[in-house]
Amino acid sequence: EANLQQICKDEVRCPTRTACVLHHDAMLEELELLRGPADLTERIASRTDAERLAILAGSEWDETCTGCDQTAARAFPKILLNRWRTEAVLPVGSPLLSRELFRPEQPGASRWRVASASSSIDMLVVTLSSPDNTFARANFGREYPQVAGYTGWISDVARVEAFGMVAVDAACAGLDEAACGADRYRCTYDRATATCSQRVAQPTAVDATVHLELYVGGNDVDGVRVIRFSPTGGAVDVALETCGSATAFCVVAPIATRPGWILVETVHPNSDFVATRDVDECADNPCESRIDGGMCTNTVPGYA
Repeated sequence: EANLQQICKDEVRCPTRTACVLHHDAMLEELELLRGPADLTERIASRTDAERLAILAGSEWDETCTGCDQTAARAFPKILLNRWRTEAVLPVGSPLLSRELFRPEQPGASRWRVASASSSIDMLVVTLSSPDNTFARANFGREYPQVAGYTGWISDVARVEAFGMVAVDAACAGLDEAACGADRYRCTYDRATATCSQRVAQPTAVDATVHLELYVGGNDVDGVRVIRFSPTGGAVDVALETCGSATAFCVVAPIATRPGWILVETVHPNSDFVATRDVDECADNPCESRIDGGMCTNTVPGYA
C-alpha cells in the first residue's frame, strides 16, 4: 500500500565560513539576507550607522552566540559566487580572507584575492563584476569608460569596501531602557544589571593600506596597469599614486613566484579597481619613428 505525504523542505543556505557557487535565485536570496536594506548597487558604507551595524556587526556574526537565529547565523561570513556577480564578506583574520575570488563559468576570467590589510581594518567587502556596461550598471549602478592612454579592460571590476570598528562617542551611561533602546546603534541595555552602556564599536569605512593580488592569465604581465575609480567617479592609475609618503608610489608589479599574478598596493581601498594595459603610442607612430629621425618615448599614459 502506497501512501503520499507532503514534505516541506527548507532551501539549503550557503554554510558559514565557506564559498558557494549559486544559481541566480539562490544568489539573490543570499544577497538580500546579507545586505539587508542596502541595494545591490550601493556601497554598504553609504548606509546609516544603524544599518551598517546591523549588516556588519549584528549578533548573527557571533558564531558562538546562544539563542541567535541560526538560519540567519549561517549567513555570515561567506563567499557567494555566481556568473554575474561574486560577493565576499571577509573579516580580517578569517581563513576566507586569502581565498581567490572569481566569477565561475567564465573561461579565462580574472581572479582577485586580498593578500593583506592594515591593522586598522577589521572587515572587507569585495564584489566582482564584469566591466561590461550591462553588468556594471546592474551590480554597481555605474559604467567604467575607457581611460585615455590605456587599452580596454582586461579584468573584472573589484569593488572593495574596508571597515574598521571605530569607537563611538555616545552618552549612554544613566539612560533608562527606553532611552537606551532609542539609540540602540550606539548603546546597549543590560536588563540583568539595569544599565545602559556604549557599544564597543561601529563599523566605519577607513582608508588604510591593502594589498590585493590579481590574476590576469599568461606570463606577459609587465605592462598591466590597474585603474582606481573613486566613489565619486574619478579615475587614477594606482601606480601613479603615493603610498605611505609623498615620494613612494604604490606598488603594482608582477609577483615573481606566481606567474600571471600582479601585486596591487593601495591606501584608498574604498574604490573600484580594474586592470588594463598602457598603450604604446610610439610602436605604431610612423611619423615619430627613429628611422625617420623622430624621437618618441612612451610614457604612462601617453608619449613624449
